[in-house]
Amino acid sequence: MSHQTLDIAATIRAHGHRLTPQRQIILDTLCEMGGHVTVAELYQQVSGRFPAIDRSTVYRALDFFGELGLVRATDV
Repeated sequence: MSHQTLDIAATIRAHGHRLTPQRQIILDTLCEMGGHVTVAELYQQVSGRFPAIDRSTVYRALDFFGELGLVRATDV
């Protein structure tokens, strides 16, 4: 996923939601990591840079992005 190929903020707004600072940070980190990442890997990166964001915020953001079709969860 890349910010250059998809206007994610517009997609979120088109569905009647806001792109909160926490969602933006999580989304930016996810895009920077690229490819397939686990929630644990994503949380580790996010919390390393922004300790105020807890694990439940990452899970909620990922659920939200999944509902909008921006990410897809897989069970391994």
